[in-house]
Amino acid sequence: MLDSSIDHLLLYSDKLEETYRFLLKQVKLVPLTPLTPYGSFQSGMFALKNCIFEVLWNEKKDNGSGRESTFPSFAELSKTSP
Repeated sequence: MLDSSIDHLLLYSDKLEETYRFLLKQVKLVPLTPLTPYGSFQSGMFALKNCIFEVLWNEKKDNGSGRESTFPSFAELSKTSP
């Protein structure tokens, strides 16, 4: 049998503040971090059983392949960290 687990779920939203508020007030998830801006990227995290549920938004931009980048990579995130 395959033993698998999920430790981090991502949900992209164009209406991040509204989505975060809904998950906090209506669904009553436990917040781990408030919505935090990181330049062209913004996210907030919730505890969801034994994993992290992160809602995020980022500025869409051309990633050099002719397609828009939907999610920032860890490399892009490290460039925005202090």
